[in-house]
Amino acid sequence: MPRSGVFGARFRDAAAISLLLPREGFRRRTPLWLARQRAKELLQAVSGFDDFPLTIEAWRACRDDVFDLGALRSILSELASGRIAVREVESERPSPFSAHAQWKRTNDLMYADDTPSPDAAPRARPNLIREAAFSAHLRPRLPPALCLDLSRKLRRVHPGYAPRSIEDLLSFIEERAVIPLDEWRELLAAIERDRDESVMPPDRIDTNVVSIRLAGRDAATFVSLRVAVPRILDALGVEPAGVEIRAAMSGREILDAAASCSRERIVSDGEEGDPLTELIADVVRFYGPVSERFIPDLLALSEPIWRQTLADLVDAQRIVSDALTTDAEAVQLCDALNLERLLRLTRAAARPAFTPLPLDRLPYFLAAWQGLLMPAEGPDGVRASLDRLAGYPAPVSVWEDDLLPSRLSNYQTAWLDAVFAEGGIVWIGCGEERLTFIDSEDRLLLGTEEPTSEDSVVLDATFPAPFGRFTLDDLVAHTRLDSADLTRKLWHLAWRGRVTCDGFAPVRQGIAGRFRPSVIGPPSPARASDRRPRFARYTRTRPFGGAWRRLTHVNQPADALEEEALARDRARLLIQRYGVLFRELTDRELPGLSWSRLFRALRLLELSGEIVGGRYFDDIPGLQFASPAAVRLLSDGLDAAGVYAMNAVDSASPCGLGMAVTGALPRRLPNAHLVFDGPRLAVVSEQGGRRLVIRAAPDDARLGDFLKALRSRLTGGDKARRSVVVETINGAPASRTGYRPALDELFDVMRDHLALRLMRKY
Repeated sequence: MPRSGVFGARFRDAAAISLLLPREGFRRRTPLWLARQRAKELLQAVSGFDDFPLTIEAWRACRDDVFDLGALRSILSELASGRIAVREVESERPSPFSAHAQWKRTNDLMYADDTPSPDAAPRARPNLIREAAFSAHLRPRLPPALCLDLSRKLRRVHPGYAPRSIEDLLSFIEERAVIPLDEWRELLAAIERDRDESVMPPDRIDTNVVSIRLAGRDAATFVSLRVAVPRILDALGVEPAGVEIRAAMSGREILDAAASCSRERIVSDGEEGDPLTELIADVVRFYGPVSERFIPDLLALSEPIWRQTLADLVDAQRIVSDALTTDAEAVQLCDALNLERLLRLTRAAARPAFTPLPLDRLPYFLAAWQGLLMPAEGPDGVRASLDRLAGYPAPVSVWEDDLLPSRLSNYQTAWLDAVFAEGGIVWIGCGEERLTFIDSEDRLLLGTEEPTSEDSVVLDATFPAPFGRFTLDDLVAHTRLDSADLTRKLWHLAWRGRVTCDGFAPVRQGIAGRFRPSVIGPPSPARASDRRPRFARYTRTRPFGGAWRRLTHVNQPADALEEEALARDRARLLIQRYGVLFRELTDRELPGLSWSRLFRALRLLELSGEIVGGRYFDDIPGLQFASPAAVRLLSDGLDAAGVYAMNAVDSASPCGLGMAVTGALPRRLPNAHLVFDGPRLAVVSEQGGRRLVIRAAPDDARLGDFLKALRSRLTGGDKARRSVVVETINGAPASRTGYRPALDELFDVMRDHLALRLMRKY
């Protein structure tokens, strides 16, 4: 029942309007405290009805009248996209919003007594292991060897598990209730194998343990305690006259045991539940998965009785019936608790014996995993890199200036254009001047929000039809807007993930013009010849190079099974990107790929053996998950060689993790770059090269390699036509350091007061 005061007030209002709260009569006001009490009693009385009209009306009032969920949804979406920034401010005095709350809390605590508050915590979801045990689509197949090992331990025939005394043996037989004859002999052999000075007197075994042969059987069927015979026969519905009972060791017939098998004895024992159901449950809990015919063959049960009893046990979630092991071709049975144990053992067995690596090896591993150490080439390399970076949000300018050149040798923009020409890949905006690449069929993985009514109106007004591709000229003709206004509207819709283009050329044009379309004014009378350059600027700042289309909203699955499958696919996407995944890495992803949304899916993938949980790097708080290929790479060892560079916002970058990964890292900004020598941070560039931190001496033999890697990041791509001004190196004015000779070998260097201007050599 809801405990919110807001809900209670709305329920009281609804009850009063519907005349379900008694009134004091005309001209007499009902006290508020009395109306509240009567409303609480009414709510308590109807709490068992999920569709009671007043309850529904109270929920509607809370949702629509009290809480502005539409505004909340809008604010949360703008927070997620980055349109609204969140800043933390520390103040010595409470804000006007919290001052009253602080006083009220103090007042409540000052006059409160020692009565504990009721536990109003919501019910937790069932244990993931237990949920997987009863869900065929979540449950992995079990290795037979592991099942056999657990079964031998449960039956106490595994080395070191055999009973050590007669009391231990009798107690174990009492727990098992029924032991097949061949397993009884195996148990005696295990006792003999593990036996020490303790002695198992045969006479005491003969006195307490019997073998039972049911009617129609040629040999003894099972072994049990003598005192448990009445319970067993009652459960099986067998009369004592149709049963042969003998001593387990000597084989002599025991008449008094058979004579004592009466229905009255069973009733006096106070057994709860159906005797046959309890007997089968006791038998099954000492095994791993067994054949479905094992129990009816052991206890000589008829098919109708067996099917009904099995259905009752399955419905009560005491037994799981399915093909459970990897070699199973038929239905098997397993005790539910034992199945949970086997799932845990399977997960534990999949975890390798691995010594965690120091945290400073993480950047090198991520670089090796994402292909920064061995760059690829050509359109195939671009597609492979985009598959690894699928769904990763990054500023538009760094994709062709840093992210792709870091993974591709001598990157050319024509390679990305060839990938778009082949089809399948689409770029999608995910914030102001930020985008990601994704396969068209995988858009559901991004978890995009449904367009708002405002977006739908703008889209309908901008595009002639919901489907189809339209050039900028087509859209201008349809909307009759100025091309500059239309361009601004298209980029606004693009950053919200509502539209896209069938190529990347418009994005390059937007980057060159800073996504601000220029406006052509009248030419100067004195310089009429400037019309052509002005028109060139006009065409460069408008997306004429491709066809635009609307991105239809992909509905999230409403079915729980489909939602589980989608969460696992999202988890696979991040495991493919990082190799080793932990919470801090997901903080840089889109909201739909957050740790809280994927943790359950990661656990399920670990349970199935698709990924492996463990500790792979030291000093990382919380759980870590890795793909088997990543575990092999870490186990084989990384050669820790090679010079490579990356942007600070690269998915392989350690910047922004909030951990002391390696040295002093710059902020996670697109104008910062890192150069590594294996796992060692060699050079840090901030503010587009204005500030350099070089962790190598001026006469270091590797200094040229470090600066060469930095040069490709600072003067590559569209930056090739610009110079770089270095103001400080290691905190000192750049012109007064000893790094000028090394820079002269790679750049045309000009001294600019205390700074150095670096220009690319051709």
